[in-house]
Amino acid sequence: MPPVGVAEPESIGTLLTVQTCAGFLLTTVSIQLVPAVVTKFGWQGGFGMLALGPALGCIAMHPSAGNHRPSNSPAASDSVLKACVSRGALQLPCPTRAASRH
Repeated sequence: MPPVGVAEPESIGTLLTVQTCAGFLLTTVSIQLVPAVVTKFGWQGGFGMLALGPALGCIAMHPSAGNHRPSNSPAASDSVLKACVSRGALQLPCPTRAASRH
């Protein structure tokens, strides 16, 4: 079982699609709500409502939220890259020993 926040390489495309769709849905709902919020609370309320998303995002990304990866563990993108290379889906030039010494 992969650690929390790391998806299996086979499901990453699907999960990114779902996340993108959820983001667009949230954006659409927010845009539709702005006029009603502005009418009731003024522009301060409208911009305050729109500021909730970035504020919650910053809180969620903060290390104390428990979602961060220890600095010595590999990033999820590394495992995806390795999976693509091992399947031959991605061709990367291999560095030579001479190049790696510099």
